Amino acid sequence: MMPYDTYRLYQAGRAKSPAEVRYADERTGRLAAAASRLLRTVTRTTSGTGPAIAGAGADAPACRCWPEPRPAR
Repeated sequence: MMPYDTYRLYQAGRAKSPAEVRYADERTGRLAAAASRLLRTVTRTTSGTGPAIAGAGADAPACRCWPEPRPAR
């Protein structure tokens, strides 16, 4: 058991105020939204169904994730 585990157990067991619950819900929602955006971006770029970058335009290649390498000088 780590030294901070007792404090974590205390925090998990104590009653939370409505403001604390709202704040925790907002943080959880933001984390879920960020994970969802990342997953959508990854699946969109590998599936080849649309532009990898939002607003890239209709003439953008569908599956290009990385810029073309520059020629050596």
